[in-house]
Amino acid sequence: MEIITSSFSSAQLERLDVKPTGARRATWFSQYHRGVLGWWFLDSISAMLMVLVAWWVSPAYAAKEPGYSDPHFSPVFAATVYALIFPAVSHIFGFHNPLMRRDKLVLTVKYVGVAALGVTLLALVELLFFYARVGRSILLTTFVLSSAGMIAIRLVVWRLTAESKRKIAVLGSSALCEHLTNLVNKTGIPYEIVPLDDVTCVRKPKVISGEHPLGCFQGASGLCRRCGVHEIVVCHTGETPQDELTGLSNSLLSGFQVSDYSSFVERTFFKVPVEQIGPDWFFQINTSGDYALFLGAKRLADVILAGTGMVLTAPVLLLAAGLIKLESPGPVFYSQVRIGQFGRPFKIWKLRSMRNDAEKHGAQWAQKHDARVTRLGRILRLTRLDEVPQFYNVLRGEMSFVGPRPERPEFVSQLSKEIIFYQQRHLLKPGITGWAQINYPYGATTEDARNKLKYDLYYIKHASSLLDVQTILRTIGAVMKGAR
Repeated sequence: MEIITSSFSSAQLERLDVKPTGARRATWFSQYHRGVLGWWFLDSISAMLMVLVAWWVSPAYAAKEPGYSDPHFSPVFAATVYALIFPAVSHIFGFHNPLMRRDKLVLTVKYVGVAALGVTLLALVELLFFYARVGRSILLTTFVLSSAGMIAIRLVVWRLTAESKRKIAVLGSSALCEHLTNLVNKTGIPYEIVPLDDVTCVRKPKVISGEHPLGCFQGASGLCRRCGVHEIVVCHTGETPQDELTGLSNSLLSGFQVSDYSSFVERTFFKVPVEQIGPDWFFQINTSGDYALFLGAKRLADVILAGTGMVLTAPVLLLAAGLIKLESPGPVFYSQVRIGQFGRPFKIWKLRSMRNDAEKHGAQWAQKHDARVTRLGRILRLTRLDEVPQFYNVLRGEMSFVGPRPERPEFVSQLSKEIIFYQQRHLLKPGITGWAQINYPYGATTEDARNKLKYDLYYIKHASSLLDVQTILRTIGAVMKGAR
Protein backbone atom coordinates (compact mmCIF):
# COMPACT_ATOMS: atom_id res chain seq x y z
CA MET A 1 0.00 0.00 0.00
CA GLU A 2 1.40 3.40 -0.96
CA ILE A 3 0.80 6.18 1.54
CA ILE A 4 1.78 9.74 0.76
CA THR A 5 1.48 12.05 3.76
CA SER A 6 3.56 15.14 3.06
CA SER A 7 0.75 17.50 4.14
CA PHE A 8 0.77 16.25 7.77
CA SER A 9 3.02 17.40 10.57
CA SER A 10 5.47 14.98 12.22
CA ALA A 11 3.29 14.82 15.34
CA GLN A 12 0.27 13.86 13.26
CA LEU A 13 2.29 11.22 11.45
CA GLU A 14 3.29 9.71 14.78
CA ARG A 15 -0.37 9.46 15.79
CA LEU A 16 -1.11 7.74 12.47
CA ASP A 17 2.01 5.58 12.88
CA VAL A 18 2.98 6.37 9.29
CA LYS A 19 6.47 7.50 8.31
CA PRO A 20 7.18 9.38 5.06
CA THR A 21 9.66 7.67 2.76
CA GLY A 22 12.40 9.24 0.65
CA ALA A 23 11.70 9.87 -3.01
CA ARG A 24 14.90 8.34 -4.35
CA ARG A 25 13.87 4.81 -3.35
CA ALA A 26 11.02 4.85 -5.90
CA THR A 27 12.86 6.67 -8.67
CA TRP A 28 13.91 3.70 -10.78
CA PHE A 29 10.48 2.10 -10.77
CA SER A 30 8.01 4.95 -10.41
CA GLN A 31 4.56 4.82 -11.97
CA TYR A 32 5.93 6.61 -15.04
CA HIS A 33 8.73 4.08 -15.46
CA ARG A 34 6.31 1.18 -15.01
CA GLY A 35 4.15 2.49 -17.84
CA VAL A 36 7.13 3.16 -20.10
CA LEU A 37 8.80 -0.20 -19.48
CA GLY A 38 5.51 -2.01 -19.92
CA TRP A 39 4.92 -0.49 -23.35
CA TRP A 40 8.59 -0.97 -24.26
CA PHE A 41 8.34 -4.68 -23.49
CA LEU A 42 5.07 -5.03 -25.42
CA ASP A 43 6.52 -3.19 -28.43
CA SER A 44 9.64 -5.39 -28.40
CA ILE A 45 7.75 -8.68 -28.27
CA SER A 46 5.24 -7.53 -30.90
CA ALA A 47 7.97 -6.26 -33.24
CA MET A 48 9.87 -9.54 -33.01
CA LEU A 49 6.72 -11.52 -33.82
CA MET A 50 5.93 -9.23 -36.77
CA VAL A 51 9.29 -9.94 -38.41
CA LEU A 52 9.07 -13.69 -37.81
CA VAL A 53 5.57 -13.81 -39.30
CA ALA A 54 6.67 -11.69 -42.27
CA TRP A 55 9.55 -14.10 -42.85
CA TRP A 56 7.30 -17.12 -42.57
CA VAL A 57 4.70 -15.86 -45.11
CA SER A 58 7.28 -14.61 -47.60
CA PRO A 59 7.02 -16.66 -50.86
CA ALA A 60 10.78 -16.30 -51.46
CA TYR A 61 11.53 -18.54 -48.47
CA ALA A 62 8.77 -21.09 -48.81
CA ALA A 63 11.17 -23.67 -50.22
CA LYS A 64 14.95 -23.79 -50.48
CA GLU A 65 17.36 -26.19 -52.10
CA PRO A 66 19.57 -28.23 -49.75
CA GLY A 67 22.86 -26.45 -49.07
CA TYR A 68 21.41 -23.08 -50.15
CA SER A 69 23.57 -20.19 -48.91
CA ASP A 70 21.23 -17.46 -47.66
CA PRO A 71 22.66 -13.94 -48.19
CA HIS A 72 20.02 -12.48 -45.88
CA PHE A 73 19.77 -12.02 -42.15
CA SER A 74 18.63 -15.03 -40.23
CA PRO A 75 14.97 -14.58 -39.18
CA VAL A 76 15.79 -14.59 -35.47
CA PHE A 77 18.62 -12.08 -35.81
CA ALA A 78 16.54 -9.70 -37.94
CA ALA A 79 13.65 -10.02 -35.48
CA THR A 80 15.98 -9.23 -32.57
CA VAL A 81 17.36 -6.11 -34.28
CA TYR A 82 13.85 -4.91 -35.10
CA ALA A 83 12.76 -5.60 -31.51
CA LEU A 84 15.45 -3.13 -30.38
CA ILE A 85 14.67 -0.50 -33.02
CA PHE A 86 10.86 -0.45 -32.92
CA PRO A 87 10.31 0.44 -29.22
CA ALA A 88 12.99 3.16 -29.40
CA VAL A 89 11.24 4.75 -32.40
CA SER A 90 7.88 4.37 -30.62
CA HIS A 91 9.29 6.25 -27.64
CA ILE A 92 10.58 9.02 -29.91
CA PHE A 93 7.07 9.40 -31.34
CA GLY A 94 5.65 9.68 -27.80
CA PHE A 95 3.81 6.35 -27.66
CA HIS A 96 5.24 5.42 -24.27
CA ASN A 97 3.95 8.57 -22.61
CA PRO A 98 1.16 7.44 -20.23
CA LEU A 99 -0.55 10.81 -20.79
CA MET A 100 -0.61 10.45 -24.58
CA ARG A 101 -3.81 11.92 -26.06
CA ARG A 102 -6.24 9.18 -27.05
CA ASP A 103 -6.94 10.23 -30.64
CA LYS A 104 -7.48 7.46 -33.22
CA LEU A 105 -6.41 9.58 -36.21
CA VAL A 106 -3.20 10.72 -34.50
CA LEU A 107 -2.60 7.13 -33.40
CA THR A 108 -2.90 5.84 -36.97
CA VAL A 109 -0.69 8.48 -38.55
CA LYS A 110 2.00 8.11 -35.91
CA TYR A 111 2.14 4.32 -36.00
CA VAL A 112 2.44 4.35 -39.78
CA GLY A 113 5.39 6.72 -39.32
CA VAL A 114 6.90 4.52 -36.59
CA ALA A 115 6.64 1.39 -38.74
CA ALA A 116 8.07 3.15 -41.82
CA LEU A 117 11.02 4.56 -39.89
CA GLY A 118 11.58 1.27 -38.04
CA VAL A 119 11.69 -0.79 -41.22
CA THR A 120 14.01 1.76 -42.88
CA LEU A 121 16.41 1.63 -39.93
CA LEU A 122 16.34 -2.18 -40.00
CA ALA A 123 17.36 -2.17 -43.66
CA LEU A 124 20.11 0.41 -43.01
CA VAL A 125 21.51 -1.46 -40.01
CA GLU A 126 21.83 -4.74 -41.88
CA LEU A 127 23.31 -3.01 -44.93
CA LEU A 128 25.82 -0.72 -43.18
CA PHE A 129 26.95 -2.98 -40.32
CA PHE A 130 26.40 -6.58 -41.43
CA TYR A 131 26.62 -6.41 -45.24
CA ALA A 132 23.54 -8.57 -45.57
CA ARG A 133 20.02 -7.75 -46.64
CA VAL A 134 16.39 -8.33 -45.77
CA GLY A 135 14.12 -9.04 -48.72
CA ARG A 136 11.83 -6.26 -49.92
CA SER A 137 8.73 -8.44 -49.51
CA ILE A 138 9.71 -9.13 -45.89
CA LEU A 139 10.27 -5.43 -45.20
CA LEU A 140 6.93 -4.50 -46.78
CA THR A 141 5.08 -7.21 -44.88
CA THR A 142 6.78 -6.16 -41.64
CA PHE A 143 5.71 -2.56 -42.25
CA VAL A 144 2.08 -3.54 -42.79
CA LEU A 145 1.98 -5.92 -39.83
CA SER A 146 3.75 -3.45 -37.51
CA SER A 147 1.50 -0.50 -38.25
CA ALA A 148 -1.79 -2.45 -38.33
CA GLY A 149 -0.89 -4.74 -35.43
CA MET A 150 0.27 -2.04 -33.03
CA ILE A 151 -2.72 0.18 -33.85
CA ALA A 152 -5.01 -2.74 -32.99
CA ILE A 153 -3.13 -3.52 -29.76
CA ARG A 154 -3.23 0.11 -28.64
CA LEU A 155 -6.98 0.40 -29.36
CA VAL A 156 -7.67 -2.79 -27.40
CA VAL A 157 -5.67 -1.50 -24.40
CA TRP A 158 -7.47 1.84 -24.55
CA ARG A 159 -10.82 0.07 -24.67
CA LEU A 160 -10.05 -2.21 -21.73
CA THR A 161 -8.69 0.59 -19.53
CA ALA A 162 -11.63 2.85 -20.39
CA GLU A 163 -14.04 0.15 -19.22
CA SER A 164 -12.25 -0.34 -15.91
CA LYS A 165 -11.52 3.20 -14.77
CA ARG A 166 -9.76 3.77 -11.48
CA LYS A 167 -12.09 5.73 -9.19
CA ILE A 168 -10.50 8.52 -7.13
CA ALA A 169 -12.46 9.98 -4.21
CA VAL A 170 -11.51 13.61 -3.58
CA LEU A 171 -11.97 15.09 -0.09
CA GLY A 172 -11.55 18.81 0.40
CA SER A 173 -11.22 21.87 -1.79
CA SER A 174 -13.71 22.07 -4.65
CA ALA A 175 -11.24 24.15 -6.67
CA LEU A 176 -8.58 21.44 -6.47
CA CYS A 177 -11.19 18.79 -7.13
CA GLU A 178 -12.26 20.63 -10.27
CA HIS A 179 -8.63 21.06 -11.32
CA LEU A 180 -8.02 17.31 -10.98
CA THR A 181 -11.12 16.61 -13.05
CA ASN A 182 -9.86 18.97 -15.78
CA LEU A 183 -6.46 17.28 -15.80
CA VAL A 184 -8.05 13.85 -16.18
CA ASN A 185 -10.37 15.04 -18.96
CA LYS A 186 -7.53 16.77 -20.79
CA THR A 187 -5.23 13.76 -20.78
CA GLY A 188 -7.91 11.11 -21.17
CA ILE A 189 -6.30 8.75 -18.64
CA PRO A 190 -8.71 6.06 -17.34
CA TYR A 191 -9.49 7.76 -14.03
CA GLU A 192 -12.84 8.88 -12.64
CA ILE A 193 -12.86 11.70 -10.08
CA VAL A 194 -15.52 11.34 -7.38
CA PRO A 195 -15.90 14.54 -5.27
CA LEU A 196 -17.01 13.72 -1.71
CA ASP A 197 -16.73 16.95 0.31
CA ASP A 198 -19.93 17.92 2.13
CA VAL A 199 -19.05 21.62 2.37
CA THR A 200 -17.22 22.96 -0.67
CA CYS A 201 -17.73 20.37 -3.40
CA VAL A 202 -20.00 21.09 -6.33
CA ARG A 203 -21.96 17.91 -5.57
CA LYS A 204 -24.32 18.17 -2.59
CA PRO A 205 -23.84 15.65 0.24
CA LYS A 206 -25.99 12.56 0.36
CA VAL A 207 -26.95 10.91 3.61
CA ILE A 208 -26.99 7.12 3.60
CA SER A 209 -28.78 5.34 6.40
CA GLY A 210 -26.32 4.43 9.14
CA GLU A 211 -23.49 6.39 7.51
CA HIS A 212 -22.09 9.87 7.94
CA PRO A 213 -22.79 12.58 5.33
CA LEU A 214 -20.78 12.30 2.12
CA GLY A 215 -17.41 13.91 2.73
CA CYS A 216 -17.25 13.23 6.46
CA PHE A 217 -13.88 11.59 7.05
CA GLN A 218 -15.20 9.12 9.63
CA GLY A 219 -17.69 7.73 7.10
CA ALA A 220 -15.47 7.97 4.04
CA SER A 221 -14.37 4.33 4.12
CA GLY A 222 -17.86 2.88 4.00
CA LEU A 223 -19.01 5.24 1.28
CA CYS A 224 -15.89 4.68 -0.82
CA ARG A 225 -16.33 0.92 -0.53
CA ARG A 226 -19.92 1.17 -1.75
CA CYS A 227 -18.89 3.38 -4.68
CA GLY A 228 -16.03 1.10 -5.68
CA VAL A 229 -13.40 3.77 -4.97
CA HIS A 230 -9.74 2.73 -5.27
CA GLU A 231 -7.98 5.73 -3.74
CA ILE A 232 -8.73 8.72 -1.53
CA VAL A 233 -7.05 12.04 -2.35
CA VAL A 234 -7.01 14.63 0.43
CA CYS A 235 -7.14 18.24 -0.79
CA HIS A 236 -7.21 19.92 2.61
CA THR A 237 -4.59 22.55 3.40
CA GLY A 238 -2.99 23.47 6.71
CA GLU A 239 -3.32 21.46 9.90
CA THR A 240 -5.70 18.52 9.64
CA PRO A 241 -8.05 18.19 12.66
CA GLN A 242 -7.78 15.17 14.91
CA ASP A 243 -11.20 13.78 13.97
CA GLU A 244 -10.27 13.87 10.30
CA LEU A 245 -6.99 12.09 11.04
CA THR A 246 -8.98 9.39 12.82
CA GLY A 247 -11.19 9.03 9.76
CA LEU A 248 -8.15 8.78 7.51
CA SER A 249 -6.56 6.15 9.74
CA ASN A 250 -9.74 4.10 9.51
CA SER A 251 -9.54 4.38 5.70
CA LEU A 252 -5.99 3.06 5.81
CA LEU A 253 -7.05 0.14 7.94
CA SER A 254 -9.83 -0.57 5.43
CA GLY A 255 -7.27 -1.07 2.69
CA PHE A 256 -7.68 2.22 0.83
CA GLN A 257 -4.71 4.06 -0.61
CA VAL A 258 -4.60 7.59 0.80
CA SER A 259 -2.64 10.40 -0.90
CA ASP A 260 -2.44 14.13 -0.48
CA TYR A 261 -3.22 16.29 -3.50
CA SER A 262 0.33 17.33 -4.38
CA SER A 263 1.70 13.78 -4.23
CA PHE A 264 -1.18 12.41 -6.31
CA VAL A 265 -0.59 15.00 -9.05
CA GLU A 266 3.16 14.34 -8.95
CA ARG A 267 2.70 10.58 -9.25
CA THR A 268 -0.06 10.67 -11.87
CA PHE A 269 0.77 13.67 -14.08
CA PHE A 270 4.56 13.74 -13.59
CA LYS A 271 4.75 17.31 -12.38
CA VAL A 272 4.77 19.00 -8.98
CA PRO A 273 1.93 21.43 -8.11
CA VAL A 274 4.29 24.06 -6.75
CA GLU A 275 1.46 26.08 -5.19
CA GLN A 276 0.49 23.16 -2.95
CA ILE A 277 3.88 22.13 -1.52
CA GLY A 278 5.90 23.48 1.36
CA PRO A 279 9.64 23.73 2.07
CA ASP A 280 9.58 20.23 3.60
CA TRP A 281 8.89 18.79 0.12
CA PHE A 282 12.55 19.36 -0.76
CA PHE A 283 13.69 17.30 2.23
CA GLN A 284 12.37 14.20 0.41
CA ILE A 285 15.16 14.53 -2.17
CA ASN A 286 17.82 12.04 -1.14
CA THR A 287 21.27 13.27 -2.22
CA SER A 288 23.47 10.45 -0.92
CA GLY A 289 24.50 6.95 -1.93
CA ASP A 290 22.93 5.94 -5.22
CA TYR A 291 22.32 9.60 -6.07
CA ALA A 292 26.08 10.29 -6.05
CA LEU A 293 26.56 7.25 -8.29
CA PHE A 294 23.91 8.61 -10.67
CA LEU A 295 25.65 12.00 -10.86
CA GLY A 296 28.96 10.30 -11.67
CA ALA A 297 27.39 8.23 -14.45
CA LYS A 298 25.57 11.32 -15.72
CA ARG A 299 28.81 13.29 -15.93
CA LEU A 300 30.60 10.48 -17.77
CA ALA A 301 27.73 10.22 -20.28
CA ASP A 302 27.75 14.02 -20.73
CA VAL A 303 31.45 14.08 -21.60
CA ILE A 304 31.17 11.18 -24.06
CA LEU A 305 28.05 12.52 -25.77
CA ALA A 306 29.28 16.12 -25.92
CA GLY A 307 32.70 15.13 -27.29
CA THR A 308 31.15 12.85 -29.91
CA GLY A 309 28.55 15.48 -30.76
CA MET A 310 31.16 18.19 -31.34
CA VAL A 311 33.07 15.96 -33.77
CA LEU A 312 29.97 14.82 -35.69
CA THR A 313 28.41 18.27 -35.97
CA ALA A 314 31.62 20.13 -36.93
CA PRO A 315 30.78 20.14 -40.69
CA VAL A 316 27.24 21.39 -39.95
CA LEU A 317 28.61 24.16 -37.72
CA LEU A 318 31.02 25.31 -40.45
CA LEU A 319 28.20 25.44 -42.99
CA ALA A 320 25.88 27.25 -40.59
CA ALA A 321 28.62 29.73 -39.69
CA GLY A 322 29.10 30.65 -43.36
CA LEU A 323 25.36 31.09 -43.92
CA ILE A 324 24.98 33.23 -40.80
CA LYS A 325 27.73 35.57 -42.03
CA LEU A 326 26.11 35.80 -45.46
CA GLU A 327 22.62 36.60 -44.14
CA SER A 328 23.29 39.30 -41.54
CA PRO A 329 26.21 41.25 -40.08
CA GLY A 330 27.54 40.28 -36.67
CA PRO A 331 29.33 37.39 -34.96
CA VAL A 332 28.57 33.75 -35.72
CA PHE A 333 28.38 32.72 -32.07
CA TYR A 334 26.25 34.41 -29.45
CA SER A 335 27.10 34.32 -25.75
CA GLN A 336 24.86 35.21 -22.86
CA VAL A 337 25.11 35.02 -19.07
CA ARG A 338 22.82 32.38 -17.54
CA ILE A 339 22.29 31.07 -14.01
CA GLY A 340 23.62 27.57 -13.39
CA GLN A 341 23.72 25.06 -10.56
CA PHE A 342 23.49 26.58 -7.06
CA GLY A 343 22.89 30.01 -8.61
CA ARG A 344 26.35 30.32 -10.17
CA PRO A 345 26.42 32.47 -13.33
CA PHE A 346 28.10 31.15 -16.47
CA LYS A 347 28.32 32.13 -20.12
CA ILE A 348 26.21 30.03 -22.49
CA TRP A 349 27.09 29.70 -26.19
CA LYS A 350 24.76 29.48 -29.19
CA LEU A 351 24.77 29.98 -32.92
CA ARG A 352 23.35 33.45 -33.48
CA SER A 353 19.75 33.14 -34.67
CA MET A 354 18.65 36.77 -34.18
CA ARG A 355 19.67 40.09 -35.61
CA ASN A 356 22.79 41.58 -34.06
CA ASP A 357 20.74 44.44 -32.52
CA ALA A 358 18.06 42.12 -31.11
CA GLU A 359 18.43 43.47 -27.57
CA LYS A 360 19.09 47.13 -28.17
CA HIS A 361 16.13 47.85 -25.86
CA GLY A 362 17.33 45.49 -23.12
CA ALA A 363 16.56 41.88 -22.12
CA GLN A 364 13.32 40.50 -23.58
CA TRP A 365 11.48 37.19 -23.49
CA ALA A 366 11.99 35.19 -26.69
CA GLN A 367 8.61 34.83 -28.40
CA LYS A 368 7.34 31.86 -30.43
CA HIS A 369 7.23 33.91 -33.66
CA ASP A 370 9.87 36.46 -32.67
CA ALA A 371 10.38 39.17 -35.30
CA ARG A 372 14.03 39.47 -34.25
CA VAL A 373 14.81 35.96 -35.53
CA THR A 374 16.45 35.79 -38.97
CA ARG A 375 15.23 33.47 -41.74
CA LEU A 376 18.16 31.12 -41.19
CA GLY A 377 17.68 31.52 -37.46
CA ARG A 378 14.17 30.07 -37.69
CA ILE A 379 15.61 26.91 -39.23
CA LEU A 380 18.37 26.73 -36.62
CA ARG A 381 15.89 27.13 -33.78
CA LEU A 382 13.38 24.60 -35.16
CA THR A 383 16.10 21.97 -35.60
CA ARG A 384 17.84 23.11 -32.38
CA LEU A 385 21.11 23.40 -34.25
CA ASP A 386 21.58 26.76 -32.53
CA GLU A 387 22.06 24.80 -29.28
CA VAL A 388 24.96 22.69 -30.60
CA PRO A 389 27.70 25.05 -29.25
CA GLN A 390 26.40 24.23 -25.78
CA PHE A 391 28.28 20.94 -26.09
CA TYR A 392 31.23 23.11 -25.07
CA ASN A 393 29.36 24.17 -21.90
CA VAL A 394 28.67 20.50 -21.17
CA LEU A 395 32.37 19.59 -21.52
CA ARG A 396 33.26 22.43 -19.13
CA GLY A 397 30.85 21.01 -16.56
CA GLU A 398 28.59 24.06 -16.57
CA MET A 399 25.68 22.20 -18.16
CA SER A 400 24.37 18.68 -18.67
CA PHE A 401 22.47 17.12 -21.55
CA VAL A 402 19.31 16.85 -19.44
CA GLY A 403 18.23 19.32 -16.78
CA PRO A 404 16.23 22.51 -16.23
CA ARG A 405 16.92 25.05 -18.97
CA PRO A 406 19.19 27.87 -17.70
CA GLU A 407 17.59 31.29 -17.45
CA ARG A 408 19.02 34.80 -17.60
CA PRO A 409 19.82 36.60 -14.31
CA GLU A 410 17.34 39.38 -15.07
CA PHE A 411 14.49 36.92 -15.46
CA VAL A 412 15.58 34.77 -12.52
CA SER A 413 15.48 37.83 -10.27
CA GLN A 414 12.00 38.74 -11.51
CA LEU A 415 10.54 35.23 -11.46
CA SER A 416 11.94 34.45 -8.00
CA LYS A 417 9.81 37.28 -6.61
CA GLU A 418 6.66 36.09 -8.38
CA ILE A 419 6.96 32.28 -8.21
CA ILE A 420 7.54 30.39 -4.99
CA PHE A 421 10.51 27.98 -4.97
CA TYR A 422 11.74 29.22 -8.36
CA GLN A 423 15.34 29.37 -7.07
CA GLN A 424 15.18 25.66 -6.18
CA ARG A 425 15.30 24.71 -9.86
CA HIS A 426 19.04 25.44 -9.62
CA LEU A 427 19.65 22.38 -7.43
CA LEU A 428 20.84 20.50 -10.53
CA LYS A 429 22.97 21.53 -13.49
CA PRO A 430 20.96 23.14 -16.29
CA GLY A 431 20.47 21.09 -19.44
CA ILE A 432 20.41 21.41 -23.21
CA THR A 433 17.01 19.72 -23.02
CA GLY A 434 14.81 18.93 -20.06
CA TRP A 435 11.65 17.34 -18.69
CA ALA A 436 9.81 20.68 -18.94
CA GLN A 437 10.84 21.17 -22.57
CA ILE A 438 9.27 17.90 -23.75
CA ASN A 439 6.12 18.17 -21.62
CA TYR A 440 5.18 21.83 -21.93
CA PRO A 441 4.82 23.93 -25.10
CA TYR A 442 6.90 26.98 -25.87
CA GLY A 443 6.04 29.92 -23.61
CA ALA A 444 7.33 33.33 -22.65
CA THR A 445 5.23 34.51 -19.70
CA THR A 446 5.38 34.27 -15.93
CA GLU A 447 2.58 31.70 -16.00
CA ASP A 448 4.54 29.61 -18.50
CA ALA A 449 7.58 29.79 -16.22
CA ARG A 450 5.43 28.64 -13.28
CA ASN A 451 4.08 25.67 -15.26
CA LYS A 452 7.56 24.68 -16.46
CA LEU A 453 8.82 24.84 -12.88
CA LYS A 454 6.33 22.08 -12.00
CA TYR A 455 8.08 19.77 -14.45
CA ASP A 456 11.57 20.94 -13.45
CA LEU A 457 10.89 20.08 -9.81
CA TYR A 458 9.61 16.64 -10.84
CA TYR A 459 12.88 16.01 -12.68
CA ILE A 460 14.98 17.25 -9.77
CA LYS A 461 13.26 14.80 -7.42
CA HIS A 462 13.09 11.82 -9.79
CA ALA A 463 16.27 12.32 -11.84
CA SER A 464 17.78 9.04 -13.02
CA SER A 465 19.69 7.63 -15.98
CA LEU A 466 16.50 5.97 -17.21
CA LEU A 467 14.58 9.25 -17.12
CA ASP A 468 17.46 11.00 -18.93
CA VAL A 469 17.40 8.45 -21.77
CA GLN A 470 13.64 8.79 -22.11
CA THR A 471 13.91 12.59 -22.16
CA ILE A 472 16.58 12.55 -24.89
CA LEU A 473 14.52 10.16 -27.04
CA ARG A 474 11.41 12.31 -26.71
CA THR A 475 13.50 15.38 -27.52
CA ILE A 476 14.37 13.75 -30.85
CA GLY A 477 10.64 13.42 -31.46
CA ALA A 478 10.09 17.08 -30.58
CA VAL A 479 12.83 18.13 -33.04
CA MET A 480 11.24 15.97 -35.76
CA LYS A 481 7.93 17.80 -35.19
CA GLY A 482 9.67 21.16 -35.31
CA ALA A 483 8.70 21.92 -31.70
CA ARG A 484 10.81 24.39 -29.79
